[in-house]
Amino acid sequence: MARLPIPGSDDGRWGQILNEYLSQSHNPDGSIKSASINKAELGLDRVSNTSDYDKPISYATQSALNEKLNTDELDTNIANKIVDINSNTNAALQAYKGVPGGYATLDDDGKLEPEQWVNYKNTFIDVVRDHTVNGTQSIAPNNFRVISFPQSVTNTESLFDNSSNFYTVPSEGLYLCIINVRLEDETPSGISYGIGIHTSTAGYPTFQWQATSPEVPVSSTRRQAVSHQRLSLFSTGQQLRGVIYADNASLEIKAATLSIVRLM
Repeated sequence: MARLPIPGSDDGRWGQILNEYLSQSHNPDGSIKSASINKAELGLDRVSNTSDYDKPISYATQSALNEKLNTDELDTNIANKIVDINSNTNAALQAYKGVPGGYATLDDDGKLEPEQWVNYKNTFIDVVRDHTVNGTQSIAPNNFRVISFPQSVTNTESLFDNSSNFYTVPSEGLYLCIINVRLEDETPSGISYGIGIHTSTAGYPTFQWQATSPEVPVSSTRRQAVSHQRLSLFSTGQQLRGVIYADNASLEIKAATLSIVRLM
Protein backbone atom coordinates (compact mmCIF):
# COMPACT_ATOMS: atom_id res chain seq x y z
CA MET A 1 0.00 0.00 0.00
CA ALA A 2 1.37 3.36 -1.01
CA ARG A 3 2.51 5.54 1.86
CA LEU A 4 4.61 8.54 2.70
CA PRO A 5 8.23 8.09 3.79
CA ILE A 6 8.84 7.79 7.51
CA PRO A 7 11.31 10.34 8.89
CA GLY A 8 14.36 8.67 10.39
CA SER A 9 13.94 5.52 8.34
CA ASP A 10 13.46 4.44 4.74
CA ASP A 11 17.00 5.57 4.03
CA GLY A 12 17.74 5.59 0.35
CA ARG A 13 14.12 4.82 -0.52
CA TRP A 14 12.42 8.18 -0.08
CA GLY A 15 12.21 8.97 -3.79
CA GLN A 16 10.75 5.59 -4.61
CA ILE A 17 8.19 5.73 -1.77
CA LEU A 18 7.07 9.26 -2.71
CA ASN A 19 6.70 8.33 -6.37
CA GLU A 20 4.58 5.30 -5.43
CA TYR A 21 2.42 7.48 -3.17
CA LEU A 22 1.94 10.22 -5.76
CA SER A 23 1.27 7.75 -8.55
CA GLN A 24 -1.95 6.77 -6.81
CA SER A 25 -3.56 10.06 -7.78
CA HIS A 26 -1.29 11.56 -10.40
CA ASN A 27 -0.47 10.75 -14.01
CA PRO A 28 3.20 10.50 -15.07
CA ASP A 29 2.96 14.09 -16.40
CA GLY A 30 1.90 15.31 -12.94
CA SER A 31 -1.80 15.86 -13.73
CA ILE A 32 -4.39 14.45 -11.33
CA LYS A 33 -6.08 11.26 -12.37
CA SER A 34 -9.82 11.47 -12.97
CA ALA A 35 -11.86 9.94 -10.12
CA SER A 36 -8.73 9.21 -8.25
CA ILE A 37 -10.29 10.39 -4.98
CA ASN A 38 -13.97 9.87 -4.26
CA LYS A 39 -16.24 11.82 -1.89
CA ALA A 40 -16.19 9.03 0.66
CA GLU A 41 -12.41 9.24 0.96
CA LEU A 42 -12.75 12.95 1.77
CA GLY A 43 -15.70 12.43 4.15
CA LEU A 44 -18.06 14.13 1.71
CA ASP A 45 -20.10 11.12 0.72
CA ARG A 46 -23.31 12.97 1.61
CA VAL A 47 -22.53 16.00 -0.55
CA SER A 48 -24.37 16.48 -3.86
CA ASN A 49 -24.80 19.18 -6.46
CA THR A 50 -28.46 19.75 -5.49
CA SER A 51 -29.53 23.35 -6.20
CA ASP A 52 -30.31 25.62 -3.27
CA TYR A 53 -33.97 25.72 -4.32
CA ASP A 54 -34.23 21.88 -4.22
CA LYS A 55 -32.24 21.32 -1.03
CA PRO A 56 -34.24 19.72 1.77
CA ILE A 57 -34.59 21.23 5.25
CA SER A 58 -34.21 19.50 8.57
CA TYR A 59 -37.11 17.90 10.39
CA ALA A 60 -36.70 20.44 13.20
CA THR A 61 -37.00 23.34 10.76
CA GLN A 62 -40.01 21.81 9.04
CA SER A 63 -41.72 21.16 12.39
CA ALA A 64 -41.21 24.80 13.40
CA LEU A 65 -42.60 26.00 10.07
CA ASN A 66 -45.63 23.74 10.45
CA GLU A 67 -46.56 25.67 13.60
CA LYS A 68 -46.74 28.96 11.69
CA LEU A 69 -49.94 30.31 10.09
CA ASN A 70 -50.02 30.47 6.36
CA THR A 71 -50.94 33.80 4.81
CA ASP A 72 -54.49 32.74 3.93
CA GLU A 73 -55.20 31.69 7.51
CA LEU A 74 -53.59 34.88 8.80
CA ASP A 75 -55.75 37.06 6.53
CA THR A 76 -58.86 35.17 7.63
CA ASN A 77 -57.99 35.50 11.32
CA ILE A 78 -57.30 39.22 11.00
CA ALA A 79 -60.58 39.75 9.13
CA ASN A 80 -62.48 37.84 11.84
CA LYS A 81 -60.80 39.90 14.56
CA ILE A 82 -61.79 43.13 12.81
CA VAL A 83 -65.40 41.92 12.59
CA ASP A 84 -65.33 41.04 16.30
CA ILE A 85 -63.86 44.42 17.23
CA ASN A 86 -66.43 46.29 15.12
CA SER A 87 -69.25 44.22 16.56
CA ASN A 88 -68.12 44.74 20.14
CA THR A 89 -67.52 48.46 19.54
CA ASN A 90 -70.98 48.92 18.01
CA ALA A 91 -72.57 47.04 20.89
CA ALA A 92 -70.75 49.24 23.41
CA LEU A 93 -71.69 52.43 21.55
CA GLN A 94 -75.35 51.43 21.44
CA ALA A 95 -75.41 51.55 25.24
CA TYR A 96 -74.51 55.27 25.07
CA LYS A 97 -76.83 56.21 22.22
CA GLY A 98 -79.18 59.07 22.99
CA VAL A 99 -78.75 58.90 26.78
CA PRO A 100 -77.42 61.49 29.25
CA GLY A 101 -73.66 61.47 29.14
CA GLY A 102 -73.74 59.55 25.86
CA TYR A 103 -73.99 60.76 22.29
CA ALA A 104 -76.76 62.03 20.04
CA THR A 105 -77.64 60.47 16.71
CA LEU A 106 -79.11 61.90 13.54
CA ASP A 107 -81.90 60.61 11.36
CA ASP A 108 -81.69 60.05 7.59
CA ASP A 109 -82.20 63.79 7.02
CA GLY A 110 -79.26 64.68 9.28
CA LYS A 111 -81.52 65.97 12.06
CA LEU A 112 -81.54 65.14 15.75
CA GLU A 113 -83.96 62.27 16.37
CA PRO A 114 -87.15 63.43 18.15
CA GLU A 115 -86.80 61.01 21.08
CA GLN A 116 -83.55 62.76 21.96
CA TRP A 117 -85.26 66.12 22.36
CA VAL A 118 -86.78 65.09 25.66
CA ASN A 119 -84.32 66.91 27.95
CA TYR A 120 -84.99 70.17 26.15
CA LYS A 121 -88.71 69.69 25.67
CA ASN A 122 -89.06 69.02 29.38
CA THR A 123 -87.67 72.46 30.20
CA PHE A 124 -90.11 74.42 28.04
CA ILE A 125 -92.76 76.68 29.57
CA ASP A 126 -95.15 79.16 27.99
CA VAL A 127 -97.32 81.17 30.39
CA VAL A 128 -99.63 84.14 29.80
CA ARG A 129 -101.61 86.93 31.38
CA ASP A 130 -104.82 87.98 29.63
CA HIS A 131 -106.79 90.99 30.92
CA THR A 132 -110.07 89.48 29.73
CA VAL A 133 -109.52 86.58 32.15
CA ASN A 134 -107.09 87.90 34.72
CA GLY A 135 -107.63 91.66 34.65
CA THR A 136 -104.82 94.20 34.51
CA GLN A 137 -101.82 94.36 36.82
CA SER A 138 -100.71 97.63 38.40
CA ILE A 139 -97.16 98.80 39.04
CA ALA A 140 -96.66 101.73 41.41
CA PRO A 141 -94.11 104.45 40.57
CA ASN A 142 -90.47 103.76 41.49
CA ASN A 143 -91.13 100.10 42.08
CA PHE A 144 -90.06 96.74 40.74
CA ARG A 145 -92.76 94.12 40.50
CA VAL A 146 -92.89 90.47 39.45
CA ILE A 147 -95.25 90.07 36.53
CA SER A 148 -97.95 87.50 37.24
CA PHE A 149 -98.85 84.81 34.71
CA PRO A 150 -101.95 83.00 36.01
CA GLN A 151 -102.47 80.90 32.88
CA SER A 152 -100.19 78.17 31.52
CA VAL A 153 -100.24 77.19 27.88
CA THR A 154 -97.35 74.78 28.39
CA ASN A 155 -95.81 74.08 31.78
CA THR A 156 -93.82 70.85 31.44
CA GLU A 157 -93.05 69.17 34.76
CA SER A 158 -94.72 72.16 36.49
CA LEU A 159 -91.46 74.09 36.46
CA PHE A 160 -93.38 77.38 36.58
CA ASP A 161 -95.27 78.19 39.78
CA ASN A 162 -98.36 80.26 38.91
CA SER A 163 -98.63 81.44 42.53
CA SER A 164 -95.10 82.80 43.04
CA ASN A 165 -94.62 83.34 39.27
CA PHE A 166 -91.16 81.81 39.53
CA TYR A 167 -89.61 79.36 37.07
CA THR A 168 -87.21 76.96 38.81
CA VAL A 169 -84.24 76.02 36.64
CA PRO A 170 -84.19 72.17 36.52
CA SER A 171 -80.57 71.74 35.42
CA GLU A 172 -77.58 73.88 34.57
CA GLY A 173 -77.51 74.98 30.96
CA LEU A 174 -78.04 77.67 28.36
CA TYR A 175 -81.57 79.11 28.40
CA LEU A 176 -83.47 81.38 26.06
CA CYS A 177 -86.06 83.55 27.86
CA ILE A 178 -88.59 85.72 26.03
CA ILE A 179 -91.06 88.11 27.65
CA ASN A 180 -93.72 90.21 25.91
CA VAL A 181 -95.66 92.95 27.71
CA ARG A 182 -98.60 95.00 26.47
CA LEU A 183 -99.45 98.12 28.47
CA GLU A 184 -102.96 99.38 29.01
CA ASP A 185 -104.29 101.22 25.95
CA GLU A 186 -103.95 105.00 26.07
CA THR A 187 -101.11 104.88 28.60
CA PRO A 188 -99.78 108.45 28.89
CA SER A 189 -96.59 109.24 27.04
CA GLY A 190 -93.23 109.91 28.62
CA ILE A 191 -93.39 107.26 31.37
CA SER A 192 -90.03 105.56 31.80
CA TYR A 193 -90.14 101.85 32.53
CA GLY A 194 -88.12 98.67 32.09
CA ILE A 195 -88.71 94.93 31.73
CA GLY A 196 -86.52 91.87 32.04
CA ILE A 197 -86.16 88.26 33.15
CA HIS A 198 -83.97 87.81 36.20
CA THR A 199 -83.14 85.65 39.22
CA SER A 200 -84.20 88.46 41.58
CA THR A 201 -86.79 91.24 41.54
CA ALA A 202 -84.32 93.88 40.44
CA GLY A 203 -82.64 95.31 37.40
CA TYR A 204 -79.52 93.90 35.74
CA PRO A 205 -77.10 95.04 32.99
CA THR A 206 -79.33 93.98 30.09
CA PHE A 207 -82.58 95.16 31.68
CA GLN A 208 -84.53 96.80 28.85
CA TRP A 209 -85.38 100.47 29.55
CA GLN A 210 -87.64 102.70 27.48
CA ALA A 211 -90.44 105.26 27.67
CA THR A 212 -94.04 105.20 26.58
CA SER A 213 -94.66 106.66 23.14
CA PRO A 214 -95.96 110.17 22.38
CA GLU A 215 -99.64 110.99 22.17
CA VAL A 216 -101.57 110.15 18.97
CA PRO A 217 -104.76 111.68 17.55
CA VAL A 218 -107.85 111.02 19.62
CA SER A 219 -109.43 109.08 16.79
CA SER A 220 -106.68 106.43 17.04
CA THR A 221 -106.19 103.82 19.74
CA ARG A 222 -102.68 103.92 21.12
CA ARG A 223 -101.43 100.43 21.93
CA GLN A 224 -97.95 99.90 23.33
CA ALA A 225 -96.10 96.63 23.61
CA VAL A 226 -92.50 95.69 24.25
CA SER A 227 -90.55 92.45 23.88
CA HIS A 228 -87.37 91.42 25.65
CA GLN A 229 -85.12 88.39 25.13
CA ARG A 230 -82.39 87.05 27.36
CA LEU A 231 -79.92 84.28 26.48
CA SER A 232 -77.95 83.21 29.50
CA LEU A 233 -76.41 80.36 31.49
CA PHE A 234 -78.37 79.48 34.60
CA SER A 235 -77.64 77.03 37.41
CA THR A 236 -79.84 74.30 38.85
CA GLY A 237 -82.37 75.67 41.34
CA GLN A 238 -82.21 79.33 40.31
CA GLN A 239 -85.63 80.99 40.14
CA LEU A 240 -86.38 83.13 37.11
CA ARG A 241 -89.19 85.63 36.93
CA GLY A 242 -90.50 88.35 34.65
CA VAL A 243 -89.83 91.77 36.19
CA ILE A 244 -91.18 95.25 35.38
CA TYR A 245 -90.19 98.62 36.83
CA ALA A 246 -92.29 101.80 36.66
CA ASP A 247 -90.17 104.92 37.02
CA ASN A 248 -91.96 108.24 37.18
CA ALA A 249 -95.61 107.14 37.10
CA SER A 250 -97.78 104.10 37.64
CA LEU A 251 -98.43 101.62 34.85
CA GLU A 252 -101.06 99.01 34.04
CA ILE A 253 -100.17 95.72 32.31
CA LYS A 254 -102.95 94.59 30.02
CA ALA A 255 -101.38 91.35 28.74
CA ALA A 256 -98.08 89.49 28.93
CA THR A 257 -96.42 86.24 27.92
CA LEU A 258 -93.31 84.45 29.18
CA SER A 259 -91.52 81.62 27.40
CA ILE A 260 -88.41 79.78 28.64
CA VAL A 261 -86.62 76.93 26.90
CA ARG A 262 -83.31 75.24 27.55
CA LEU A 263 -81.07 75.22 24.48
CA MET A 264 -78.19 73.09 25.72
